[in-house]
Amino acid sequence: MNSEFILSLFFLIFSSFFIFLSAELLKYGPVGLSPGLFPMIVSILILLLSLFWLISSLQKKEDSKNTSISKGSWKLLFTIILTFSYIFLVPYMHFYYTRALYVFLLSMLSGQKNIILNLIVSFLSSTVIFFIFGKILNVALP
Repeated sequence: MNSEFILSLFFLIFSSFFIFLSAELLKYGPVGLSPGLFPMIVSILILLLSLFWLISSLQKKEDSKNTSISKGSWKLLFTIILTFSYIFLVPYMHFYYTRALYVFLLSMLSGQKNIILNLIVSFLSSTVIFFIFGKILNVALP
């Protein structure tokens, strides 16, 4: 099987699951103001895009020699694992440090080789978000 086919099926199932979950949230308010409206829109968009991706992967000739997962697919898988790890670690570590680590690892994954620049960007962006949302807007950060 083609790795694009497998990933498109994953996102198809993933978006279907979130459509189901966001449909449950639609009953907690008027349709235009319910908390499930935005997740429903995003999930439907992901579903449509994954359907297009599935169709395009089926239209491509399947190469029997190239069944390994490509480098881009590994990056996507690592990004998904990193995101779920970030969500898991936020309650145990402070938001500031967890976000800085998350941004640092994502920038290294994207190909930025300068470690000093990655550290500066990750801590500076975390600081800006912390001060804007935590201090100026008084939004409680995790």
